[in-house]
Amino acid sequence: MREVVRKFKINSILFKEDILDKRVEIIEELAAPQCDREKIAAKTDELNGLENQLNRDFIAALLRIGDLLGPEQRLNMVYHLSRNWFFFDRGRDKGGPHE
Repeated sequence: MREVVRKFKINSILFKEDILDKRVEIIEELAAPQCDREKIAAKTDELNGLENQLNRDFIAALLRIGDLLGPEQRLNMVYHLSRNWFFFDRGRDKGGPHE
């Protein structure tokens, strides 16, 4: 499991650098005196592609980790993901806004 996480972290660092570079390119184009909307649209498509690939890689890593876990461990992992992504809370009080 550690190897799956390690590989994802290494790859995500590279993707995050590429995403940041693409954002800088968009900002620089926006600041240009003759702002080229087509260039911005193309760079935005590239940025979206990078972000989508990072998300796909993240989900693939989670699936590989899930395959290594038992049912209770997998449920706990999903709970923690839900809590961090969607602010779900498995508290004592039922009927909250997200339950």
